[in-house]
Amino acid sequence: MDPATREVRHLFGLPLPSVHRHLGPMTLRDALLALGGRAYELVVDDVYREVGYRVAATQAGGTL
Repeated sequence: MDPATREVRHLFGLPLPSVHRHLGPMTLRDALLALGGRAYELVVDDVYREVGYRVAATQAGGTL
């Protein structure tokens, strides 16, 4: 997982939408999926215990 990709830096630079400030009880996975949105896929490395995002295949041709 390369956290330095332009698209992931873009995601991390965005402000947290107000609708996501109070998500209620949910799993961490569901919260991360909600925060990333449909433009990003959640990437989980079980061996190194790392979690990150990459641009979803449906968005790969677009620009951010």
